[in-house]
Amino acid sequence: MNMRSLTKAFGVLLVIALVLTACPSPSPMPTEAPTKAAEPTPTTPPKPTDTPQPTAEAKEVVKVAYVPIMHFAPLYVAKERGFFDALGLDVQLETVKSGTEAIAFLTEGQIDVGAIAVTAGAWNAFNQGLDLRVVAPAALKLMKGDPTKLMVRKDLYDSGEVTTAADLKGRTVAMAGGPGGGGEYLVAKALEGSGLTVHDVEMVKIGNPDMAAAFETGAIDAALMGSPYVAQVMQAGTAVPLVEDMAPGAMTVVFVYSGKFMKERPEAAKRFMVGLMQGTRAMQGDEYLSDENMAAYLKYQKSTEEAIRASTPMLYDPNLNINEESLRDVERVHRENGRTDYTDPVPMENVVDRTYVDYALEVLGRYMPEALDPPEVVKVAYVPIMHFAPLYVAKERGFFDALGLDVQLETVKSGTEAIAFLTEGQIDVGAIAVTAGAWNAFNQGLDLRVVAPAALKLMKGDPTKLMVRKDLYDSGEVTTAADLKGRTVAMAGGPGGGGEYLVAKALEGSGLTVHDVEMVKIGNPDMAAAFETGAIDAALMGSPYVAQVMQAGTAVPLVEDMAPGAMTVVFVYSGKFMKERPEAAKRFMVGLMQGTRAMQGDEYLSDENMAAYLKYQKSTEEAIRASTPMLYDPNLNINEESLRDVERVHRENGRTDYTDPVPMENVVDYSWQRYALMILGPYQQ
Repeated sequence: MNMRSLTKAFGVLLVIALVLTACPSPSPMPTEAPTKAAEPTPTTPPKPTDTPQPTAEAKEVVKVAYVPIMHFAPLYVAKERGFFDALGLDVQLETVKSGTEAIAFLTEGQIDVGAIAVTAGAWNAFNQGLDLRVVAPAALKLMKGDPTKLMVRKDLYDSGEVTTAADLKGRTVAMAGGPGGGGEYLVAKALEGSGLTVHDVEMVKIGNPDMAAAFETGAIDAALMGSPYVAQVMQAGTAVPLVEDMAPGAMTVVFVYSGKFMKERPEAAKRFMVGLMQGTRAMQGDEYLSDENMAAYLKYQKSTEEAIRASTPMLYDPNLNINEESLRDVERVHRENGRTDYTDPVPMENVVDRTYVDYALEVLGRYMPEALDPPEVVKVAYVPIMHFAPLYVAKERGFFDALGLDVQLETVKSGTEAIAFLTEGQIDVGAIAVTAGAWNAFNQGLDLRVVAPAALKLMKGDPTKLMVRKDLYDSGEVTTAADLKGRTVAMAGGPGGGGEYLVAKALEGSGLTVHDVEMVKIGNPDMAAAFETGAIDAALMGSPYVAQVMQAGTAVPLVEDMAPGAMTVVFVYSGKFMKERPEAAKRFMVGLMQGTRAMQGDEYLSDENMAAYLKYQKSTEEAIRASTPMLYDPNLNINEESLRDVERVHRENGRTDYTDPVPMENVVDYSWQRYALMILGPYQQ
């Protein structure tokens, strides 16, 4: 279906007439800068109180089969608050016991939309080529603090018999659903980090209300439980959490369209998605528990108002992004556990249709969180170098301002100094290098987390190189890193710093470590003279100093691209900031991602960006323009593998005060980056 042609033909005119005249919607806020970054403009999301008024024309019936749980709450809100009515739709909700039942009705064309879990049965249906498609997510697993946990009997935990998921091998694990269900997927995710599968434990099916008694009698060793049952067993002292946040942000429940609905009534299918997106947006932030929304929740599912208010709010993406990566993971787990009737992965084109979400986004624009009012102060300690340029751009180009943040930048001499301020709660965000000192802090359990990368090492052609004296190279004395054994190697930082990490990476391919050479600390500007006098044999140098010694004919590159794509400088949140001001923390990450995206491609050297660079760090415009552009990930993905490598090198070189690897859950918090990605969507070039 060519939706762009349909939209141009009459879809946009019709829906805008129906939706926007009745419910004013803001202009989309510029979120990306693939070619030219737009000026940041404050945006207000559609107000939940701006309920569209019904049209006078006859309404088209849309039948929806749903399992009556809170996961599908946007459907209830859109129905009860008149969003569907305003679009000329008579949406009729019909309960089913399971997604499997709904799939049967969908494939027969008896219903138009299914609100279901993507269980093994759903994957079998997709693999068989049944005419239905996933068109939007329902509730997502929380990024952090999800109420569903894998609980273990307290006596087993206290005795030390079961303290990790690996200790569950051969033990009894309870869950409410059967094989191939959503519960089994989460148990599998809890186990797979320890190398176990669901076949390594004894899975038993027990209803959530009966699990407390099973723990009390010792009939089970562990159980997958949700709210309020987790609190119940913890208060009784019979069980404690063993694994939490098993699949952050996972998309395990979805909205599905029948093929008949999509083919025969595409306009109704498009309007349904617009209404569903409005319902989702009307549940964001403080509006989640509004009286109107609460009435809708209680009408269509079995929970109580007290339980809903006491529970952690569920996560609903206001832009209804379809997370194919998450869907692939759900499918993989069920397939690898033998719960499907096929063995090869199902192609996503047989599963997903983004047409309808894309259309709704065209009509409503991307959602942006409202600006905090009054603006909140966010204090950031940073080392004034180009590695943290997205911070400068977000500050100077108004991305933070538009989100209601008064971001105040304070310079520090080193990341170690910033960490002290972070752990004391004096600053909210630190822009630092992950040196040995940082790893010591994480190992000590200090309350801070890596939340996003700053500049990454270039994949190829990185300006930082290990240089060697030209006379040594020309004579053949030093032509590889192995020839540096016992020789003098200079770097700007001290032991355990970012420079030493790169030297170590340059040496390790030859079997050497930093202890096999004589490391000396020399500032970058002084290295040229040291090469000229022969005081050093090699040096780790960056731009523009590499060009300087090469032009002088005193040194040549020995090792280049030592750690392609490495994540050695990062943004860190304090625990106080994350716990006490989560709304400000979320908005800061959105602004930072916007700043990063406004630096991509040709915009890297735009006049606005250049002004921001020069205001907050000591380089010159000439030097920046002459240097190879730094690499900044527009999606701010956290490279955990790279972090582990940085930690390993410092630890193996004896630069840390501990010997065992630091668990990454003590280091990284993905939730803020994932929130920003949910709001802004994946970067489009």
